[in-house]
Amino acid sequence: MINNEAYVGLGSNVVLNSNYSDFFKYNPVSNNWVPIANFPGTARNGAFSFSINGEGYILMGYDYTQSWPSGIFHDFWKYNPGTNLWNQLPDFPDTARYEGIYFEIANRGYIGVGSDTAQPYHYMDDLWEYGPDSKGSFINEQDDASGINIYSNPSDGLFYFTPCADVKENSFLIIYDKNDSILKRLSGKALLSG
Repeated sequence: MINNEAYVGLGSNVVLNSNYSDFFKYNPVSNNWVPIANFPGTARNGAFSFSINGEGYILMGYDYTQSWPSGIFHDFWKYNPGTNLWNQLPDFPDTARYEGIYFEIANRGYIGVGSDTAQPYHYMDDLWEYGPDSKGSFINEQDDASGINIYSNPSDGLFYFTPCADVKENSFLIIYDKNDSILKRLSGKALLSG
C-alpha cells in the first residue's frame, strides 16, 4: 500500500511460459484499477516488495524461463508514485533469492528467508532491514542482533543494554521513539567503554 492505494504487478504464467512486467494500482474509494509504468527490470515472479515513505520497492525474484543461476536476481528498484518512474538502486548485498517474506514496520522494509536455487532444496534463514536511516543499504538483522542485549523493550523511558563480546568499534546502536524519530545514536566505541 502507498497512500491508501494497492499496487499489483509482475508474476508469471506457466502455461504460456512467460513472465510479466506490468503494474497496476487500485484505489478502493473509486473501485478503480489504473496501469502505471511497467517495471523496467527483467520480468519475474517471486519478487520481494515493501513500501516506505510513500515509495514502493521491488527486489530480487526469479525468471523460471532462464536456467539456474542466471534466472535468480540481485537487483533492487524504487518506484515513485508522484513521477510514475522506476529507479534502479544498488543490488542486494547478499545471496540472490526468491519467494521469501517481506513486510514493512515504521518506515523500514524487511526481507528474508526464501530460496536461492531453481529447485526447492535450499532455503535461507536470514532477515534483512532497509530504511532511510541506513543510508540506502541493507542491514543483516541476524548478524547485527547478536552484538547487543537490550531490556526492557518496549520501554517507558528507562532501559538497559549490555554489549556482547562481538561488538565492534565501528558498529552503532540507534534508539528510536514510537514515531520513528531518532532519540540517541551510540557508537560501538561508546558501547564498549560503557
